Amino acid sequence: MTQDSGLRTQNSELGTQNSFDWSRGYASRIARFQGSAIREMFHWAQLPGMISLSAGSPAPELFPVEPFREAANYVLEHDAMAAFQYGITEGYVPLREWIAEQLISKGIHVGVDEVLITTGSLQAFDLLARVLLNPGDAVVVERPTFIGTLQALDSCEASYVSARMDEDGLIVDELDQQLAAAAQTPKLMCVQPNFQNPSGVSLSLERRKQLVQLASARGIPIVEDDPYAELIYEGAPLPAVKSFDTEDLSIYLGSFSKILMPGLRVGWAAGPRPVLEKMGLIKQGSDLHTDGYIQRVINHVVRSGFLPGHIKEIRAEYRKRLDTMLAALAEHFPPEARCTRPRGGLFVWVELPEGVNCNDFMRQAVDQGVLFPPGQGFFRDGTGQNTMRLNFSNQTPDKIREGVKRLAEVIRQHLANG
Repeated sequence: MTQDSGLRTQNSELGTQNSFDWSRGYASRIARFQGSAIREMFHWAQLPGMISLSAGSPAPELFPVEPFREAANYVLEHDAMAAFQYGITEGYVPLREWIAEQLISKGIHVGVDEVLITTGSLQAFDLLARVLLNPGDAVVVERPTFIGTLQALDSCEASYVSARMDEDGLIVDELDQQLAAAAQTPKLMCVQPNFQNPSGVSLSLERRKQLVQLASARGIPIVEDDPYAELIYEGAPLPAVKSFDTEDLSIYLGSFSKILMPGLRVGWAAGPRPVLEKMGLIKQGSDLHTDGYIQRVINHVVRSGFLPGHIKEIRAEYRKRLDTMLAALAEHFPPEARCTRPRGGLFVWVELPEGVNCNDFMRQAVDQGVLFPPGQGFFRDGTGQNTMRLNFSNQTPDKIREGVKRLAEVIRQHLANG
């Protein structure tokens, strides 16, 4: 052993004995953080032969690598200096203009100053929550709710009003009754109207109108998180919730993650300029601005005429994978299981009989070479133990069939032993 290595070993041992106890200084909010079981499953997903039905990842073989390569080279050749310099917090103006133009088709009319580019739409939600919420403020969330939404709200120490859903989305009439009996008026309503993560269900046209009317009557703003809007496989798209808003009480969130590539981490918020300005102030203290080079590359890609054909391609492939999963669930899952039949998005939601806890057989599923996320993490009211979310976009049809078959066998054994 060299003298240097001996010193390192000695210092390491001393550090272990005398290390500072950081946990004594943790903020109280840290105790609320549950972590994401889905993120933790990324490690298991690397095991040989594992079929992951867990993370909501797009199919990597459908990533538009070549158009992106061409756009990246174009920006390097024509706009490199500006692309690699500091940029404005609000985002690259031509990309914001393109987003504003596209939102017209959803019934949303905003100017370029009413669009804020963010590092993924989850950052947009986090910024909005930090602008609006004090510790203890109540927030309406769907039951179940996207884990990222819950984590962002936990960081603000929010309390929850969990609104029940059915096959037509959030049940607005029931929510109205909940709010009438609530001890405090919520500061925010959160909704994913199209092919919701995790349930896959969509908010009906009538309920979209009802929700805006309820928000107006009770003076509660709405955040409309809509990352799956373009992934529609059946029927006609519905107008955005924000399209019915005549009082500027809603903010619309979107993302390029599902139609291009999630690793780009580019999303946006569209809504009232005063609120976006406050969100921008917080963003300045977080990451200053979203990657200016990537914004320019995306702008070149979406303006090249490539995007409509690409969206058509991924819709066709995901529709095939969804149909494969639904057929496999009907064939292999026990008759007691109830499954949603989404018209788009990336997920099928499964509900097993009351009393079943999906956490109890997650490890057995791993041993059988299949991953799934138990549904409990998508709830904040203590329910959901008998539910699970299955993703169909990130596996081929053959692997979907095999993965569902493996999981069904684990469930049958658990029910038989229960």
